[in-house]
Amino acid sequence: MMQKNRLKKIVCCQISQKYQNSLLTLHVFITFILNLYIYMSKILKPLACLALTLPLLPLTSCIDDNYDLDDINTDIEVKVNDLVVPIQLDAIKLSNVFDLDEGSVIKEINGEYAVVVDGDFKGEPTHVSPVTITPSPINPIRCDIFKYEGSDIDLPIGAQAISYEINEATTSFTFASSEIDRTIQSLNSIKGTWDIDVMLDLDDNNGLFQYLGFRKLVVTIPAGFMVENYPCENGNVTIGDIDMNIGGPTYIKLHVSQIDFSKFDSSTFKFTPATGDVNNGEIEFHGKIGVASGFVVGSTNSTSTNIPQNVQLQIDPILNSIDVASVSGTIAFSLSGFSVADVDLSNIPDMLRRPGTDISLCNPQLYASFNNPMAYYNLEASSGLTLEAIKNGNVVNTCSLDAGQTIMLSYNKGLQGPYNFCMAPTRPEEFYGHYTGAQFVGYKTLSNLLSGDGLPEKIHVEFVNPHVLPGEVRDFTLDSEIAAVEGNYTLYAPLALSKGSKIVYEEDEIGWNDDETFDKITVTTLKITAKVYNSLPAAITLSGTLLDSEGKPCVDAQTGKPAVLNGFTVAANTTSDVELSVSGTISGLDGIIYSASCDVTEVDSTLRPDSPIELTDIRVTVSGYYRDTL
Repeated sequence: MMQKNRLKKIVCCQISQKYQNSLLTLHVFITFILNLYIYMSKILKPLACLALTLPLLPLTSCIDDNYDLDDINTDIEVKVNDLVVPIQLDAIKLSNVFDLDEGSVIKEINGEYAVVVDGDFKGEPTHVSPVTITPSPINPIRCDIFKYEGSDIDLPIGAQAISYEINEATTSFTFASSEIDRTIQSLNSIKGTWDIDVMLDLDDNNGLFQYLGFRKLVVTIPAGFMVENYPCENGNVTIGDIDMNIGGPTYIKLHVSQIDFSKFDSSTFKFTPATGDVNNGEIEFHGKIGVASGFVVGSTNSTSTNIPQNVQLQIDPILNSIDVASVSGTIAFSLSGFSVADVDLSNIPDMLRRPGTDISLCNPQLYASFNNPMAYYNLEASSGLTLEAIKNGNVVNTCSLDAGQTIMLSYNKGLQGPYNFCMAPTRPEEFYGHYTGAQFVGYKTLSNLLSGDGLPEKIHVEFVNPHVLPGEVRDFTLDSEIAAVEGNYTLYAPLALSKGSKIVYEEDEIGWNDDETFDKITVTTLKITAKVYNSLPAAITLSGTLLDSEGKPCVDAQTGKPAVLNGFTVAANTTSDVELSVSGTISGLDGIIYSASCDVTEVDSTLRPDSPIELTDIRVTVSGYYRDTL
């Protein structure tokens, strides 16, 4: 009787154990299905960030260690045929996908997603070097002057008086410099503080005269020399009547404030600006200086003195170097030293950074605002612009302004401006932010800035040949510094993707088999069906491959091929019935690698945070078996 009861107890316990293992099998399969559901959610990670968990079913055991089961076959196998688990999801929106933080370069602007990056830039001040023009040695003049017989000259009082007529007597001079600042492209005139000393001396070695003086004295200089302290017309400086020093030279000082080179001709003035590798310009001008006309008068104390009929006059002009304070003419120079930090794109959602992603933007806009320190002189500036997309240290895209398009900086808004520009493939209906009244500049290639296999890591900004355009200036100050051109920029690129753009996302999900339970599962059929409404302007394609504990694809024991779930595609703005499935003999499950791609099929489609994707009627169906040993 005891033997019978004991056997009965063992059999009941085994039946109970098999029942519990059946429950365990059901639990394991449901857990597996829910992991697949998590895959469904995560495969839509470019479209949602969802997760599900399922509490483990509490299981108890009635195995009594006092029983000896060595003689009983404890291997069990429980089959599951077409186990179906229905699942319901809320609508998924793009705002669930991007999960933007404050530092992200993707912002929500007016209900749309856009790449927004702000920065600033600054060039170097332009230093205009001083200019000094030096004279070559000049020969003094020695000329004989003869007694004047006319009566229109007032003679001095004395025992005897005489006058001598001075006819024109000049000497040549040359000024030159090879250190003209390269900013100066042509010269009309120069200004500065410059004195010319004209020494006049009469040869009176015998001391005959008690008085000597000049009457109606006119000094001649080039017509372009502007003298401040004497009347000057067309190069004739009227000195008038002055006394001479007895026994020594007499000096006449001319204060020249300006030289007008328009009064010179090509034989007397030459200017060569700096070009190419030539660092400085050159100037050279020639002229004559001396006495144009006048008289020397003298008197003696004695009537017996023998007054000569002619005497020798020495004229010795002393020319000093010219320190040029300002110039009038044409000015042009390069703007150098622009420092623009690279645009960092590292803080972009992962879904936009994967290999295979290729984005072409419909109408990205690059805004820039400048000052113009040259506006004081009514000078304009111009620059090209190139953006280089950098990935893995290499330039993958280069975008330059349209042919014939430049950033043209005017002067009508004064020194501070601001001078605003909008560079884009097409002119937007409204300008972004504070860039009101911006000047439009064509920039078609900007649409391709982010295109290629995966997004770039950063954007390098390069102003191309920034320079001040040749312009006429008056009294442009030398030995001075022109403030730097500076400003700020905004890259504003709405995520309005051009047709043909592609976003690719791939990620693996492993670690399902933490307690080795899934080692005991063999899947023969797995099928996921759902009704999907896709409001995005892009077709969505989803697929996946089952992975083993080593992260390698699970292999179908029947075919030896990887266990790949066939993918499905949902067209833009449509509702479709979809199915992912795989069949075979698949074991050793530990996770899945999934991929999703969005292929933009509509023209100029903008990604919006509220664009939903709805999945309804979701069914996960699985067949297989659970094999274990009691």
